[in-house]
Amino acid sequence: MKKPYNPAVWRGLCIMLLGALLLPSCNKEKDETPPQLPPESSMVIDFSDFQHNTKSDPGLISDAQQEATAWSWLNAAAHVTIWNTIITVGLAVPVAAFRESFNHESTYLGKKEWSWTYDVTVFDAVYTADLHGTIKDTTVLWEMYVSRAGVFQDFLWYYGEVNFARTQGYWIMNESPAKQNELLRIDWLRMPEADVAEIKYTNVQPGGAENGGYIQYGIFDDVNYDRFYDIYVASAQRLVNIKWNSDTKEGRIKDPYLYLDENWRCWDINLQDIQCE
Repeated sequence: MKKPYNPAVWRGLCIMLLGALLLPSCNKEKDETPPQLPPESSMVIDFSDFQHNTKSDPGLISDAQQEATAWSWLNAAAHVTIWNTIITVGLAVPVAAFRESFNHESTYLGKKEWSWTYDVTVFDAVYTADLHGTIKDTTVLWEMYVSRAGVFQDFLWYYGEVNFARTQGYWIMNESPAKQNELLRIDWLRMPEADVAEIKYTNVQPGGAENGGYIQYGIFDDVNYDRFYDIYVASAQRLVNIKWNSDTKEGRIKDPYLYLDENWRCWDINLQDIQCE
C-alpha cells in the first residue's frame, strides 16, 4: 500500500539536505579566515625618548656644557643604547621580517594554518621570509622561517604564541643561522583601553655571560612618570630602574651599582640634573 504524502516530512528532509549542502561552505569560510598578526609592539621596544635631546637640540647631547650637567640622563641613555643596539643591529633581520609581514596577504594551507611569504631587504641583502600562523585551542602559534639564497634555507628565526585577543604572548628568538641556539625570550602584554603595556627581553643564551639579563619597558597610567625601563645586567648583578614622563621628558634613575646607594637621581625637562623631590 502506498504511503500518503506528508508535507511536514518532506519539509524536514529539504531542510536537512539544504543544511548539508551549506555546512561545508560555512565551515570553509570560517576555516579560511586568517588570524590577525600580533601587534608590532609585541616585538619592538620604544627607545625614542633616549636617542635625542628633544627639548633643545635635535641631535644627541654632545655639547660639553650639557654633558657636565646631564649625567643622570646620560647614564640612563647609555644603558638603553646597549639594548637598542642589540635589537636594531643584532636582530635587524628577524625584526625587519616581522615588520614587513603587515604589508602582505596570507595564503591558507589547510588545517587552520596560514602563511605570509615575501622578500625583505636588510643591509642590501635580500631575504625571503615565510611566516606561519596556526590556530590552536586558545592561542595562535607563530613561526618565522627565513632564507637567503645560496647562504641558508628555512632557518626558524623565532616562534611564539599569542592569545586570540592579541593582548598577551611571547616570542623565542634564536641567535642566527650559524648559531641555532635560543638567544632571547620576549614576553609582552597590552591593555589599550587602560593605556598599559609591557614588553620584556630576557637573555636566554645557554652558557652566556649575560644569561638572565633583561630589559623591561612599560607604559602605565601615572601623572608624573608614565614610562619605565628596568634593566638587569646579569654579569654584574646590576639592576637599574629608570622612570620618565613621555611628554615633558623629565625623569629619574636608580643605579646602586654606580651611585653606591638606593637614591634616585633626577633630570628636568631640558635633561639637566636636578635635585629629586
